[in-house]
Amino acid sequence: MIAAIFNPWLDGILLAAILSAIMSTIDSQLLVSSLTSIFAGMIVGTITLIIWKESGLGATLYEIVPGFMINVIVIMMANKIYQRDIK
Repeated sequence: MIAAIFNPWLDGILLAAILSAIMSTIDSQLLVSSLTSIFAGMIVGTITLIIWKESGLGATLYEIVPGFMINVIVIMMANKIYQRDIK
């Protein structure tokens, strides 16, 4: 979709900015998360990607967006649950 709107140089810059923002968020989440919450987020995020793509919603919204959002939510919820168990 970006390629249809902008020229190739601007496409590359925008895509690099989006991917670096995603990677930065993922890295910061991994630094403050427990191993259990990371695996829970990865599993739920992957299931979300598969369901999103197989249901045909991938044409409406790229499947990594809901997968990433649900991944972050699950990691935050798991961190809250497992931090209570540790204390």
